[in-house]
Amino acid sequence: MNNRLLVTTLLFFAALPATVYGGVVVNEVAWMGTMNSAQDEWIEITGPAGTNLDGWKLFTEDGGASITLSGAIGSSGYFLIERTDDTTVPDVVADLVTAFGSGLGNTGDIIILQNGSGEEIDRVDGSNNWTIGGNNTTKETLQRTLSGWITAPATPRRENNAPSAAVQEPNNNENNAPANGDSNATTDLPSSAYSAPIIEQKLRVYAGKDQTVLVGALVAFEGYAQDQEGNALDGARFLWNFGDGSTGEGKTIRHTYFYPGMYRVFVDASVGIYSTSAALNITVTPNLLGISELKPGAWLELINGSSRTVDISGFGIRINNGKPFYFPRNSFVSAQSRFVLDEKLLGFAVPRGGTFQILYPNGSVFLSIVYPPEILTEGESLVLTPGGWEKGVATPGETNKLIGVPETASPKPALQEVTQPKAQDKVLKLQQITQASSSLAQHRASGSVDSMPKAPLLSDAAHREASIFDSIGAISGGMLLAVGLVVSVFASVAAFFLRRFFS
Repeated sequence: MNNRLLVTTLLFFAALPATVYGGVVVNEVAWMGTMNSAQDEWIEITGPAGTNLDGWKLFTEDGGASITLSGAIGSSGYFLIERTDDTTVPDVVADLVTAFGSGLGNTGDIIILQNGSGEEIDRVDGSNNWTIGGNNTTKETLQRTLSGWITAPATPRRENNAPSAAVQEPNNNENNAPANGDSNATTDLPSSAYSAPIIEQKLRVYAGKDQTVLVGALVAFEGYAQDQEGNALDGARFLWNFGDGSTGEGKTIRHTYFYPGMYRVFVDASVGIYSTSAALNITVTPNLLGISELKPGAWLELINGSSRTVDISGFGIRINNGKPFYFPRNSFVSAQSRFVLDEKLLGFAVPRGGTFQILYPNGSVFLSIVYPPEILTEGESLVLTPGGWEKGVATPGETNKLIGVPETASPKPALQEVTQPKAQDKVLKLQQITQASSSLAQHRASGSVDSMPKAPLLSDAAHREASIFDSIGAISGGMLLAVGLVVSVFASVAAFFLRRFFS
């Protein structure tokens, strides 16, 4: 009996390496795309024929790519996943064609394979510029072998190359960086999809630097292409993927993001038979730009309540539907900072009482709020607080101070956060502002300025949701009594049966 157990144990451990490698694993990765396009990425999975992959997931650790698998591994033992269309790998039919999100990063990625139960089955650590394999210049792919990962000519739906036939390139992205150090440029060579001749002429493209912008802002993108000698290629065609499902074409193009988040933007540039791509990151933050203080006849004070420096280029300021002032290009506001605009800069007067508005670059209204026609002395101003407009000490560019309130109790500014403009060509309408404007008109008609209500805050945080305790409080006393009687009867019946059957 002991001998039989020993033999069984030895056979199990002897077969273990073959079982691990023979399972479903990522077998080959074309993270660099092909000679035709840097976005022609593909991934090959290998495993036992007939393995059902429905519900399995393949994704990168940074969330840039996320793929839900469907179908089964064919009789060949390979499962080929192509990005966007079935022409990614010429003359080889894909098992699955799907979007790769923002794709596989040329500076490295970690690919994770999970089964339908969410268990991690395989992990490919290609961080640190894919030092484990693959070459962005020759388009040789990352391939799994029994002795480890290698760089070798692509073998979609075929057995991977032997290690001796592979050429390992430890610094396989050295031709990826442009001369000026911008890391978002890539290089392609003209050729067929899987040959790797060394050709002198190259094409480089630059998408620009990473940006942090506000929701609703009009973001400018500009592509630049050059040849190997650094000469600009004016006839290049630029195709943009903005990372939010939208695309566009042009060397210079503008786009608006309607939701906060991190977006990976790609641009494909082509000149004749040459094609390559580059990428950059766009961080879109909630719009926490608002008014903090104003002095009729003198100035306005705005505040950026965001924790990031933001680009407000193209945003506008307007009062009472007059001619707006628009911020010029390259206008940035530091995080948690205030800035003052006087009448001379604005080009219009700040009247006593009116409707203040902040406009998106396309002219639609981001923020609109009514301020009262208070009579102020020379050293007084109007301060927007969580309770509405209050008289304060004029402190342009400094922390707000209410009259008669200690500095330690200085009010926090009231900010309006809008994360989803409904459309670029429509004015954002706020019900609270309509009500406030109507109320203001009534008080003006009656001549009662002192009793005028304060303008309401425009923050959703001011309207708390009803809690479970509010719901209980709304129940009548009679209903509570009825519930109590039902519970009491149920408890008595349960006690009777327990005594009868267990005593």
